[in-house]
Amino acid sequence: MITTSYKMNNLAEYFNRSGQFYYILFDLKGYCKYVNPLFQKEFSHISPDFCGHKLADCIAEGDDEKFKTVVEECLRNPDEIIRADLKMKASPGISV
Repeated sequence: MITTSYKMNNLAEYFNRSGQFYYILFDLKGYCKYVNPLFQKEFSHISPDFCGHKLADCIAEGDDEKFKTVVEECLRNPDEIIRADLKMKASPGISV
């Protein structure tokens, strides 16, 4: 029998290797712990290394409340994947 944990681990690995989806991990204090290679490649013009950056430094003003809601949903439903559409802050000379 395939467990939920097994399915989630395989799904995480799929997103990690994906050439289509961004996979970003934040800790509960809002610090970036990991980005998949696709995200790093697409946004390397903004930063050579996203790990250690606070989420609040990266997302558009107003999306922080949306993110908190998503985190709460993730904690209530640890076996579910919760979609979050967040806008990145624009950097000088860079449109996102």
